[in-house]
Amino acid sequence: MTYLKSLIVNILIVFFACYTLPGIEVMKHTKFPSVEGDLFFAIVLGGLNTLIYPILKMFTSAHYLKIAIVCVIVNFTTLAWINILPVGFKMISFGGYFWVAVVVTVFSLFTNFYIKSKPSK
Repeated sequence: MTYLKSLIVNILIVFFACYTLPGIEVMKHTKFPSVEGDLFFAIVLGGLNTLIYPILKMFTSAHYLKIAIVCVIVNFTTLAWINILPVGFKMISFGGYFWVAVVVTVFSLFTNFYIKSKPSK
C-alpha cells in the first residue's frame, strides 16, 4: 500500500510540475489534462521516481545525497526525452529542464522518505 501511495503522489508531482513551472510548453491548452502523452509521461517518471529509493537501498548502502544525485540524473535524462518523443510537453530552455528535475526530485524524495518512514497501521 505504501508503494501505491508513493506512486500516486509522485505522478501528481510530475504532472503539476510540468504544468506550472516555467520553461515548459504544454502542447494542448485545455481545462482538463489530456490523457495522451502528458499523463503517460507523468506515470512513467513518477514510477521511476518511486522505484529509485528501493532499488538503491537493495544494491548499496545508499545515502541521501547519493539518492538525490541519482534522482536528478534520472529526472534530467527522462526530461531530455520529451523533445524526442511526441508527448504533451516540450522543453523550451535549459532552465525548464533544471527546475523541473530539481523540483520533482526534492518533492519525490520527500514523499518517498515520508511515506516509507511512516509506520503503517
